[in-house]
Amino acid sequence: MVKTRTAKTKGNQLEYSVADSLRPKYPDVIVTKQLGFVAQYDVGIPSILMYIECKRHKGFSWNELKKYYQKLESRTPTEGIDVLVFQANHQPVLVMYRDIITQEITVTEFEVFFDCKFIKHSGKTNPLSIKKSKDSAGGLVTSFPPAEEV
Repeated sequence: MVKTRTAKTKGNQLEYSVADSLRPKYPDVIVTKQLGFVAQYDVGIPSILMYIECKRHKGFSWNELKKYYQKLESRTPTEGIDVLVFQANHQPVLVMYRDIITQEITVTEFEVFFDCKFIKHSGKTNPLSIKKSKDSAGGLVTSFPPAEEV
C-alpha cells in the first residue's frame, strides 16, 4: 500500500521533472506551487498559454485519465493549451491533449509532443531556489536555476 506522503512525493517529483525538461525550451515554465499560489494546474508555460497537470500513479485506466483531462479543461482558460502528463510505474512518460484540428483526445510520448528529452529531476538543485526581483517598471521578475541532466 502506498502511503499518502509517498504518493504526494511521486507527484511532486513528476512536476519538477516536467519543469526541468521544459525549461531549456521554455525558460518561463513555472511550477505553480513554487510561486506561492494554488492554481488549477501543476505546471504552466505563460509564453504559449499552456497548462499542464501531472499525474503519477501505480497504474491508470483510460477512463480515469480522460476524467483527469476533462477536469483540467474545465478549470483552465479556454484560449490555452491543456496537457495532462502522466506516468504509471515503470512506464514511459506520456502526454494527453486535444488535437486542435480533429478535437480528439490524443496520447503520445513526452519527447514527441514537446520535442525535448524528459529529464528526471535529480533533487540536487533546490527547485525552490527561485530568485524574485523587480524590473525597472516595478513588475515582478522570476528567475530559475538551470536544469541539470541526470
